[in-house]
Amino acid sequence: PGGSPIAEAQLEAEATLVPERTPAGRVSALWAVSSGGTVWRLGPGLEPLPPFPIATGITSAMPPALIDGRLALFAKADSTLVFIDSEGTRSQLRQQLEAPLFLPPDAVGGRLVFYPKSFDARIHLTDLQGTEAPGWPVQSSGISFCAPRFIQAGGSTLVTFLTQAGLLHAWDLSGNQVTWFPVALPGVFYATPEPTIVAGRPFLIALAQDGSLSLIGMDGKLARQASVPDLDGKSARIFVGDIDGGGEEILLYGSGAFIAGYDASFRPLSGFPLKGVTRPQLVDLD
Repeated sequence: PGGSPIAEAQLEAEATLVPERTPAGRVSALWAVSSGGTVWRLGPGLEPLPPFPIATGITSAMPPALIDGRLALFAKADSTLVFIDSEGTRSQLRQQLEAPLFLPPDAVGGRLVFYPKSFDARIHLTDLQGTEAPGWPVQSSGISFCAPRFIQAGGSTLVTFLTQAGLLHAWDLSGNQVTWFPVALPGVFYATPEPTIVAGRPFLIALAQDGSLSLIGMDGKLARQASVPDLDGKSARIFVGDIDGGGEEILLYGSGAFIAGYDASFRPLSGFPLKGVTRPQLVDLD
């Protein structure tokens, strides 16, 4: 908390870090994946935990992610998701995907939802072994740079997906399109919409290329909108988290060298923008 280094680990060039957290949110270990496919799992003192590091040989444009306690990587050579657990054991989805994954799947309750990027624009819903759910995959309306997201609405779990042209879809877990959807949003979209809760109700936050920030309810209605100055929505991404314990805030990062901050009413947060480039993390220092 005072800013003094207390541990150090030597990794390979261009390594990506993935924190492993306890249910209470504390970082219990730190995964790292190099651009060449070497995987580390580091302990509290940044010491390598056996049997890591291991060489996987997996190179992919999909950022690594933790899913159900396992590291998920997309193996381009096999066109499938590969999982590595804390013991170094490797497993993979049962099915080969029709196109590459450029963004990690979303995971809830033993289910995965993901979009292999192609002009076919098919969204898959599977279990953790890769078995497709009844009624899936479903067809979207065009190519996208976004990933599908689970959202809880009215006691049900829904899958949402936004195309580059701004058509927002929502399906139930049986693959049926939800009433009021798809919804056409103005603009061009590159950032995955993120779910949030405002006054006890679920919403999606969407960011257009021109810097327009939108809050969309699961009734398909636009609740509010704001314009973020000096922000390039093609490179910016959305992070939702609770900074002060008073409800979720919205951080926008990746555009230039600043992080913009807004509350749920799209009012700028005090002290923002901050200097920064990469995806922020919220850490309890003390």
